[in-house]
Amino acid sequence: MKKILLFLSVLSLLSINSTFAQNQSNVFNEFFSEPNSVGKDLTSKNGWTHCVAGTDSVTINAMNLSWQNYQTVDASNSAHFATSTALGTYCHSFTTSTTKSIFMGLLYQDTTHNHANNSGTYFIALGSSSSAAAYIWVKYDNDSLRFGVSKTSGLPNWSTQRYATNYMTSLATGHLLVIEYTFNNVSSTDDVVKLFIDRDLITFDKNNPPTVGDAIGNTTDPDFSGTMNNISLRFNLPAGYIDNIAIDSVWGYLIDAHNIPDPTCKAAFTATSHGLRITCVNNSTGGNKTFGFDFGDGSGLMLDSLSHTYTAVGNYRVKLYSFSDLNYTIQCDTTANHYNITTVGINNVENELYANVYYSNNTPILRISTANTTSLNVDLINILGEKVENVYSSNSTLGQMILQPKMKLNSGIYFYQITSNKENKTIKVVVN
Repeated sequence: MKKILLFLSVLSLLSINSTFAQNQSNVFNEFFSEPNSVGKDLTSKNGWTHCVAGTDSVTINAMNLSWQNYQTVDASNSAHFATSTALGTYCHSFTTSTTKSIFMGLLYQDTTHNHANNSGTYFIALGSSSSAAAYIWVKYDNDSLRFGVSKTSGLPNWSTQRYATNYMTSLATGHLLVIEYTFNNVSSTDDVVKLFIDRDLITFDKNNPPTVGDAIGNTTDPDFSGTMNNISLRFNLPAGYIDNIAIDSVWGYLIDAHNIPDPTCKAAFTATSHGLRITCVNNSTGGNKTFGFDFGDGSGLMLDSLSHTYTAVGNYRVKLYSFSDLNYTIQCDTTANHYNITTVGINNVENELYANVYYSNNTPILRISTANTTSLNVDLINILGEKVENVYSSNSTLGQMILQPKMKLNSGIYFYQITSNKENKTIKVVVN
């Protein structure tokens, strides 16, 4: 049984210009944020065509839509479609592969609450202007909006709940509308179409989409039998804005790709040891952006550290953590190996200075070890190159030194700048 889930937010009018691939992250995002695009017709964007003639147009507008925890990476522009009776349509083609699941979401805001007539009209279709798998509808009902969904050419089923017009709150500026189209491929009427409206994304299950829709297409309507490779936007009566279109094979990426581990991330490393010192090579692939090592001696996770000096011989389990963000918060994969640490060859590195960082209660702790006494200066520098604090300035002590800032640091990126008469080092730290 082949199953394709297509999550299309109620204003999923926008296009897809990417090829879907299984487990590919961030397949498509549309934020209308190109410079100097405000006021231009949607056909100015690559891939959109005016496939059915009309006298009105969809233009790019400076208004930005938002929904808490949904695609929070952009804060500019949207697409605006004005009230019209011209029945014009914009189309965009896309390519699907054998992906098991495809999700699409977007935000919608009406401009005037009389734009949808009492009987309702569809404004977006999953398919071409002449043959579509699903349609999303809107109508005006007692000073409120109702949204509906239909399968192929059937009539819509409407949401029981009414929704506010001109929706504006401290957490959202528009409605979040998501459609699920499931291909079951057993009979000619078993495809399922669900519409989800304004769902809470703060406590969402990133691994599973919702099961109960706010509106469901008629199950007796015929299934879509064509090739799903188009999206159509019709601008006859509804007037409003759409923004933040996201398409992915992972349900969680509809929310915010920055909060979901990249499924392509693969942690891998190799290591060599010289005496009590171990040096690693990070061979991770895929969507990993940052990393950290736990060297197995109780020192904790050391971010961006490829080397470590142990205080005693022994067999240690070294574990690599890969992260798919730059703030070391989204762990995407791990791997570990055991290494036997001995004192053989320790004289080869006795003149070197070793330093790495681990974190305790969000404080970057600097660990420095030297084989010989040396003059040592440690400054904490901010991202602008300004000295925040002199952490240490004196001779080093033999063995290991533990240093940390005296002041409480604000969130941001900093650097430990270490200077000795042996060598200099700079280590980046991130404070959340």
